[in-house]
Amino acid sequence: MSLSTSSTAWDRNLLSERRRAILKIIVQEHVATARPVASETIARRYALGVSPATIRNEMAALEEMGYIHQLHTSAGRAPSARGYRFYVEHLMEEPLLAAEEQRTIAHQFHQAHPELGQWLRLAAAVLAQSVHNAAMVTAPRTQKTRFKHLELISIQESLALLVAVFEAGTVQQQMFVPALPVTQDDLSAAAARVNRVLEGRTSSDLVDPLVPEGTPIEAQVLELVVRMMQELDECAYADVVVDGLAQILSQPEFSTPPRGGHSDANTALRVIQLMQQGMLFNELIKQISDADGLQIIIGGIGNREEMRQVSIVLSRYGSSAIGGLLGVLGPTRMHYGRTVSVVRYVSGILSEMATELGGHQ
Repeated sequence: MSLSTSSTAWDRNLLSERRRAILKIIVQEHVATARPVASETIARRYALGVSPATIRNEMAALEEMGYIHQLHTSAGRAPSARGYRFYVEHLMEEPLLAAEEQRTIAHQFHQAHPELGQWLRLAAAVLAQSVHNAAMVTAPRTQKTRFKHLELISIQESLALLVAVFEAGTVQQQMFVPALPVTQDDLSAAAARVNRVLEGRTSSDLVDPLVPEGTPIEAQVLELVVRMMQELDECAYADVVVDGLAQILSQPEFSTPPRGGHSDANTALRVIQLMQQGMLFNELIKQISDADGLQIIIGGIGNREEMRQVSIVLSRYGSSAIGGLLGVLGPTRMHYGRTVSVVRYVSGILSEMATELGGHQ
């Protein structure tokens, strides 16, 4: 498991065991109650063996270091994004799902009709209901667009058609004006050479020119194919199943008007729109494209202001050949341990489905 922004050795060295314990308590109390946590509450409920004054001093140090902050005029404190990151990376305990809950979830999938759309909708619903936040799942697909072959067809002396076929069965067509006047024989020869060069490659493999000694038409076709593959990769996660919109809108962060008198529900609605349009996954994939497994991104997705108030627990499912993404999105005040457990379990179920799907392609 990894974070998009992890704490540093400097963080770890500055936090004593007592400060770690106090930060862990503040996170857990705030997640459970959605209210700021006061030093008196910590002293009364937890046997730390120190006075409330000592706890206040330690909380002041944590605030100065940016791990907690004051909400409005309350005397208590709440975790900052940095505090949540430290908690997740160093203090969080990931609970295992109870065997009964695992059986219940697995039974729902076994009862579902073996149809891809229904499985994806069920996965999103199970995630949302289990953790009371929004959930999103993408359909399985080949992890990267991989070239299979192309044909070049002469339409006129100054116009040609490029037909590109990729290993997932996707077919792309594009009309283009050749760099030089060409015949069908010229186009067929160029297609044969480009096919040999590109066979089995992904867009990631095509950073450097692969036919530097080729003809102008070959270079032109190569550029067009690379652009096609990049566009297919970028829109790979546009087909998103979303559930739990009511759950995220019911969270206090998005349902209770703050001191300024306006609700943050508009922020949640903008986030939901990004989810439904697939734009959120397109931004997320840029952050996790080189990482495997489960990711936790806290209080910062892309450069969007509305994303500063939310976190996402995201996981790939499937294999290196075919798979997708699933995730849970909610306020930074998220029950990270339970969310990780549920996402990991449902990811395992979907991985089995994706493997079975890949075996029938």
